[in-house]
Order: sequence, then C-alpha cells, then structure tokens
Amino acid sequence: MIDTYMKKNKLTLLIYSVLLINAIFAVQTVFSGTDAPSGIPWNLEELTSVPKYVFAPEMDKLGAKAIYFDGLEFKGKKTRVFAWYGLPQGQGPFPGIVIVHGGGGTANAQWVADWNARGYAAISMDTIGSIPDGKFPGKIKDAQGGPDGWGGFDQIDWPVADQWSYHAAADVIMANSILRSLPGVNTDLIGIVGISWGGYLTSLVSGLDSRFAFAIPIYGCGYLYEDAGMKTRFAAMGSEKKERWANLWDPSRYLGNAKMPMLWLNGTNDAHFFLDSYKKSYSLVKGPITLSIKIKLIHNHNAVTDNREVYAFADSICKGGSKIPVFTDTGITSDTAWAVYKSDVGIASAVLVYTTDSGVWVDRCWNANPAQIDAAACKVSSVLPQGTKVWYFNITDENDNISSSRHSEVQ
Repeated sequence: MIDTYMKKNKLTLLIYSVLLINAIFAVQTVFSGTDAPSGIPWNLEELTSVPKYVFAPEMDKLGAKAIYFDGLEFKGKKTRVFAWYGLPQGQGPFPGIVIVHGGGGTANAQWVADWNARGYAAISMDTIGSIPDGKFPGKIKDAQGGPDGWGGFDQIDWPVADQWSYHAAADVIMANSILRSLPGVNTDLIGIVGISWGGYLTSLVSGLDSRFAFAIPIYGCGYLYEDAGMKTRFAAMGSEKKERWANLWDPSRYLGNAKMPMLWLNGTNDAHFFLDSYKKSYSLVKGPITLSIKIKLIHNHNAVTDNREVYAFADSICKGGSKIPVFTDTGITSDTAWAVYKSDVGIASAVLVYTTDSGVWVDRCWNANPAQIDAAACKVSSVLPQGTKVWYFNITDENDNISSSRHSEVQ
C-alpha cells in the first residue's frame, strides 16, 4: 500500500515538475526575443505582432485615417482601441512616431498631421477605452473599450489583466506594431513621445519594447509611489496595495532595460511629476539621455508640439539633424559650479538655475543667473549664490534648443 502510494505521488510530482519546467521555458521564450525583464505581466510576443484592425472612414480627419484595432480582453470580453494614423506624402521610407496622450485626453488627429508635415509617419491611439468626440481632448466612452484611466489606483484589487496600466501599455506597443507594418515606414526609425500620463506610459514601454529607436517622456516618469505629487493617492491605497502597484506598474520596474536614446522634458515646478523622481527615473536608463528642464514649464498637452526640442531630438536621430547639446560632467570648485558639455553647434547662452528653497518641489522658487561660457573648453560656470539648495545649468544652442545638466543638491 505504502509503496503504491509513494510511486503514484512520485509520478504526480514528476508530471508537475515537467509542466512547471515547460511553463518557465515558455515564459522565457516569449520574453527573450524582446529583451524585456523577466516576470512581466504582458505577453510581448503577442503584442509585437500586428493586431487586426478595421477602418472607420467616417472618423477620418486632417488626412489621418481612423481605425479600430483589436485590444486585449477586459473582464472576459474582447475590446477595441481607436486610433488615427497618417503618412507623409511621397514614397518614403519615412521615420515614424507613436504619440501617447496624457490624462484627460484621447487620440489626436492634429498631432498625427503635425508629424506628417515634418516627414514622419505617425499614429495616435486612445488608451482609456474611449472614442474622440471630435474636439480634442473631448471623448465618449466606447462600450467595446478597455478600462478607464489614469494610473488604475482603484483597480489594484482587480485581476492584473483587467487593470488600466496593463491595457494602456499594450495599446501603445500594438500601435507601434501597426505603424511599422505600413508600407513606406522605416521600421528602424520609429520613436515614441508621450505627455503626462502618456509620459508615464512612454517611460514604462521604453523598457518593454526595444523596437523603438528613441523615446521622449514629457513630464511623466517612474517612482510615483515615492513622489509627493501622487502621495495622497497612494496613502489612500495602504502599504500593501501601494507595493503591489509599484511592483506591477511603476516605470522604475522597467526603465533599467531601456537602451534607446531618450529625451526627458519637464518643468522645475511640475505638480504631478517631481524632479527627484524624474532624476531617479532617467538615471536608470542604459542608453544615452538628454535633459531639458525648463523653469516653470506649463503642464498641458501642447507641450508635445510647443517645445522645439521634441522635434529637434527626433530629427537628430532620424534625419541627421544637429544633436541637442548634452552635459557630460558637473561639479563644484570652491564656490563655483561648473559643467562640461558636448554640442554640434555653438552655444548662444547659458544660465545657472538654482533655488534657495527646500521642501516640496512644486512650491520652490527657481532663479536663473547668467553663466560664463568657455567655448574652447566646452564648459560653463557660475558662482553659486549663498544659500543655494539645488542647482543645474541650462544652455541654449544656436538653434534655440534648451539642454540641462542633472540637478545637484547642496548638502
């Protein structure tokens, strides 16, 4: 009896072991081809395949074609995702851009048209299961859409595959798959730009989808669970749910896998994404980074097209344009702060940006003092005002692009 029982259980254990090994191998196979971190909730092999889509010509606008593509299942039902895409006139091959809207927004045909006019194929998709109502950022909920945004903090007890971050990131990756499938698109030169919550998604997806040639997160970043800008939301969740959200959906979980060039654009006093979280986020990136941190940059959707650095950065990668200056080193000698930079063009001006305030980032007052430019040494410098708590340099090149050094806190 005992021998029979042991043999049966050994056989059962053996079967379970084989099944477990096969499951682990299957997971590794799915992720290994996309260079993604292990243990992620998405099936990237599925998302990097072109989803089925249908045209919605009644929604075509500004030369952009409207489509619905198959989204992931939500609460056991199939979903669809609305998007506009467009190509420039001509034969190509064209570089491409995936454009991700922020909180309160939806897909935007004007953005597609703007990038088309600059020679880029473009796609802009909705990420909250909605359909544009005709005037951005207006929208209506799609009965066949996925979960509402933003952040999905109130969804953390739901099944993982029903939560907003899961669906929104998948929508972005599938939009990339669609764009790169279109005739005339150069699949080696497709980037991504996102604003606010779209910047959050851009930060997250840059560590998942290695097919992107560059990434531009505006405002949005990782370490949101540490950020005072989101403090009340996480406090309401409690420590256990906060930890679960951070482990699943915070971009800091994935940014260390990002290897493409990235431009990080933000303001000193952004109320939602603070500079400390921002710095910790871009410091994780394995690829080259360029910073543009502007004093009191207004937080709105217009930042996608109102900041010339966005287009300049894309053009430098896709069209051989001049690179935005980058800083390679910073320091303090005696009472003088300095920074070394590299630039393809001359530097028109330089300022030391500093604050003597401490406390919550959004409430700090920032000042700008003229800095000396040593063009021969590619170096800027300025005496630190007494009482400075945080400082960095901004330089403006001859093309009016603003580039920033990493901020430093004075101990």
